Amino acid sequence: MLDSLVEGREGSVMADVPVKKEMKKEMRKVLFDCKMHYTKSLLCIKRNSTSLFPEDICQNISCITLAWLYPLKVLMTLPVKPRKRMKQKDLLHHTVVLLFLFIHTSAVNPTESPVSCFTTLLRTINCFWNPILEDHVVANYTLSVTEQRGHCVRDYGEPILCHPKKGELSCSVTVKNFYAEYKISLLASSISQQARMHSLCFSAAHVVKLDPPVIETVLPKSGRSDCLVIQWTNHNRIHLLDEVVCVIQFEEKDSKPRKTEKILQELPDDSAMFHEECELPPFSNYTIQMRIVSKSSIVYWSDWSKAVAAVTPEAAPSRGPAVWWKITGFDADGRRECIILWKPLKKNEANSRILKYKVYYKQDGKQSALPVCSTTEFQCAIVVPLESYSISVFALSTMGISPPTTITIPPASQKAALPLLHVTCSSTEDGLLVRWQPVYSQASTAYIIDWCEFFNENVCNNTRWQIEPGNVTQVHIKEGKECLKYTIRVSALQNHSVTEEHTTHYYWKQTAPRVGPEVRAEHIEKFRVQLAWDIIPDTLRCGFIQNYTLVVQHQQGSSFSYVVNSSVHHYTLLDLSPGSNITVHVMASTDGGSTSGPDIVIRTGDTDQDGKGLLLTLLGLMLFFLLVPVFLAFLYKKLFYRLRKHFLPHVPDPAKSSLCSWKPQNIHQGLSCIRSL
Repeated sequence: MLDSLVEGREGSVMADVPVKKEMKKEMRKVLFDCKMHYTKSLLCIKRNSTSLFPEDICQNISCITLAWLYPLKVLMTLPVKPRKRMKQKDLLHHTVVLLFLFIHTSAVNPTESPVSCFTTLLRTINCFWNPILEDHVVANYTLSVTEQRGHCVRDYGEPILCHPKKGELSCSVTVKNFYAEYKISLLASSISQQARMHSLCFSAAHVVKLDPPVIETVLPKSGRSDCLVIQWTNHNRIHLLDEVVCVIQFEEKDSKPRKTEKILQELPDDSAMFHEECELPPFSNYTIQMRIVSKSSIVYWSDWSKAVAAVTPEAAPSRGPAVWWKITGFDADGRRECIILWKPLKKNEANSRILKYKVYYKQDGKQSALPVCSTTEFQCAIVVPLESYSISVFALSTMGISPPTTITIPPASQKAALPLLHVTCSSTEDGLLVRWQPVYSQASTAYIIDWCEFFNENVCNNTRWQIEPGNVTQVHIKEGKECLKYTIRVSALQNHSVTEEHTTHYYWKQTAPRVGPEVRAEHIEKFRVQLAWDIIPDTLRCGFIQNYTLVVQHQQGSSFSYVVNSSVHHYTLLDLSPGSNITVHVMASTDGGSTSGPDIVIRTGDTDQDGKGLLLTLLGLMLFFLLVPVFLAFLYKKLFYRLRKHFLPHVPDPAKSSLCSWKPQNIHQGLSCIRSL
């Protein structure tokens, strides 16, 4: 139709419009360019979402803008003599051409044709289509391919007919001239219907589908650990007069596979080509494939080439492992027992196979660092004094040693002086959400979150940890087990030193306790019973106890329940019937559920037993009050006798002496007795 506008053939609205010969030639060229660019722009619109085309094909502007604004380009290229006034008939001619060109490009969309065709370098035109009869009736199709003269001006030679089998929707024909234009028409017929598709005209070279290239070698570049050199052969080059677009796809075979594509421009006179792809991670596995498309076609890409595996060379580790520490206790000499923890390097950080890790210890104020550990594990237990010290960890690989990662562990005296972070924990459907807020506004370079399974105040098993940037204030922990209590510690780091820290306890997921409290009767009386129960162990608690519920079943059939706080572990039942049986159990409740302990049966005291008890009590009191005065009197008498003997000793009376009644036999005897005295 566009050509008929220019030629002014019969039936064309331009038939009566005079056109100068040189103008006709120029307009034919412009209209053909418009048709080709418009087709490409529509194809670009249709396929741009698949990211198959480089920006220069779409001319760095929106394809839609190109499709609708290209008629304006035609107007700008129409031959107008400068500085001369355009004649009225020339102006009318240009206006009519532009109007019909715009209507044609707006109404006719080649991509909406039910038939699509591509050619191969073997001079084969392959067409396929969708059913064109209503109600999807199975039809017989006849595909007609006719070579054209010029730009689809008139037929040249007899049409080549292709009759696919009934129900098939594709057909292929072999043509003689690869660079000619061909008109495609399709006839569908059935018993009751017949339909013919509007003719489709195109250049065979513009819808060519090339054979995929063959990748010959993929080798690392000498002296570079981040480069691969890909060399391939393109057997299509001898048939093409135009450039092709080449896409190389790199698929990284790591823990998170990803694909990247590289678009290249090839030169038509090269048969063997190569490309250097650099800035690739060392020690990475890749699968490489290629495909090409004719730049004059931009419609059909070749199939992907056979995949070739390649590995980038190894290199020394680019960084040291992330390191953390944990004080587990003190030895007999008062030194701290410490576990140094570190994370394994990621593949893009290790850059090679890691052989082992080395740990060095250095006390503040000393010059040399001492090796304390060399292991293939991810932790090391050491004993250090109470002073401040630094720990350095290196990763040793097959290609060298990593830069050190150094942390400073503060002295034991500073531990208690650290300001505390504000840390809160909450359970989620798939883990535990830990939030924190620093007390001071001083920015932290990183936060360390470590957690372990709580056993008791001194033992914590299976320690895990992770590091977060300084602008993060929460973390979602998904590695845990339900019904287990965890010790969670959040530490703020600044220049490898701990500036703030807080430790809390929380359950990864709360459930009902595994066992209930065992209740017992502490004291039983006639009208009341005092009950008590023990705390459920942490390993069986499965959550924070919110309250306890006492369920009491009386002998008469009535039942009562009493709820007490989680800090209360005893209760007294009042107003009971004497000599009756009651059944009691205690239920412990958490946010995840409740569990009841075993039932116990208690019998309250009766009247006789209470009277005997009261009588015995009275007799005991009477006996006590009777014996106390007797004991005090005996004690007083003994004490008074000893005091009187000590302070008032007994002095004999001379008047009652035996000398007063003694009479000597003679005076001489008496005098001799006196002398002797």
